[in-house]
Amino acid sequence: MSFQRRAAVLAVLGGVAAFAACADSIGTPSIEDDLDASTTTRTDAARRDSSAADGSDTPLDAELPDAGKKDTGTVKDSAALDSNTPDVTVVSDAAPVVDAGVLEAGPPSTTLVINEVDYDQPAPEGGAADDVAEFVEILNKSSSPVALTGYEVRFYNGSNASTVQTPYLTVPLSGTIAVGQYLVIRATGLAVDGAAMTIDFAAAKNNIQNGGNDSITIVNGATIVDTLTYGTAAGPPPNPALVEGSVPTATDSNTVVGSLVRSPDGTDTNSGNTDWKFSLNPTPGAANAL
Repeated sequence: MSFQRRAAVLAVLGGVAAFAACADSIGTPSIEDDLDASTTTRTDAARRDSSAADGSDTPLDAELPDAGKKDTGTVKDSAALDSNTPDVTVVSDAAPVVDAGVLEAGPPSTTLVINEVDYDQPAPEGGAADDVAEFVEILNKSSSPVALTGYEVRFYNGSNASTVQTPYLTVPLSGTIAVGQYLVIRATGLAVDGAAMTIDFAAAKNNIQNGGNDSITIVNGATIVDTLTYGTAAGPPPNPALVEGSVPTATDSNTVVGSLVRSPDGTDTNSGNTDWKFSLNPTPGAANAL
């Protein structure tokens, strides 16, 4: 080999060696993720578990419903979300019992009292035994006039237990009764003191029951203002709500003229047997006299 040819071969071999050295310093080529500066995070589409978040985990499970007791927490408002109280009304077990309308006995009256009653009269000689002079007298014993709107006088038949709570006659009151004034519910035509207020019974006679444990009661709504249970004939026990203490032993008469009266006039101690007497001198519309 000539000297020039040998020199050329050596030059080629030297270039190859230099190239190899350069490649060693560069290292193994790599591929970039992308050309921007952000990093993309890949989220596992399955439930998280102990394996890598590479999208190849077990698919989401269809979980079973809660088998425990239902929650007892706050009930969600059924309307649009707001700051109002949930649409739930809680009824307390301790709520008061509502009065169903049964009359209840009260303390002695300081306003209106049933003051005199004549429910039985003797028959005229040879005549029919009809009661044509019946009356109920009411007295305002208070220190103020009383407006009577809403007040009623109720009449109860005590001879039949099934009707004890049901009045057979109700007389509404009206107007205003002055201090110390009397109001008389009367048979039509009965003479009454001129200063008294009057209301006529609808029927001309036999308006008031004569049997045992009958009652006459002044009420204002469901409140008993005053009451009288009278008569001693055998029969069902009287309604206790319509008795002041005990039933008076005094009774009206169908053999002599007379009436049942509070004595002294207007007295109400809440003891029927103490307060009521039989008088031979009926005084409808005026102070009682024995």
